[in-house]
Amino acid sequence: MRFDRQNAATANLLTFGGYLPFGGLTLFFLVPEIAPLSRSGSLILLIGYGAVILSFLGGIRWGIATARNDEGTGRELLTSVVPSLIAWMCLTLPSAPALVMLAVTFIWHYFWDRRHAQKHSLPEWFMPMRKRITLLVVPTLLVAAVAFIV
Repeated sequence: MRFDRQNAATANLLTFGGYLPFGGLTLFFLVPEIAPLSRSGSLILLIGYGAVILSFLGGIRWGIATARNDEGTGRELLTSVVPSLIAWMCLTLPSAPALVMLAVTFIWHYFWDRRHAQKHSLPEWFMPMRKRITLLVVPTLLVAAVAFIV
């Protein structure tokens, strides 16, 4: 049980530390006077970072599938690359659609994880952490998308 608490604490620290670029880059986009880079630079980095993190989530799926190595592994491996493909596509879209697509895919991925959490025997702390970070990341991306349009 001690390791579970330590792992949960480490995962939460890393996850919410990983939110800082989302929040910071959105803030820089919204308030360019405080930004060390241009508004468009903030937006490009925000979309790029969102794409990287979305790919990371797919990598988690890949890892879970390979650790299981059972009859469903091939299908899980196949679907685990979908987030990376969507993320890559977002890099080619105009800013507002890219931000919305990232937000929608983060939501989809959360529900995908939630649906499979018990099936894959994920640690108890994983889904509450995923829910909290999704509830932070998605509105941040959508705020940036709306601010771009307005």
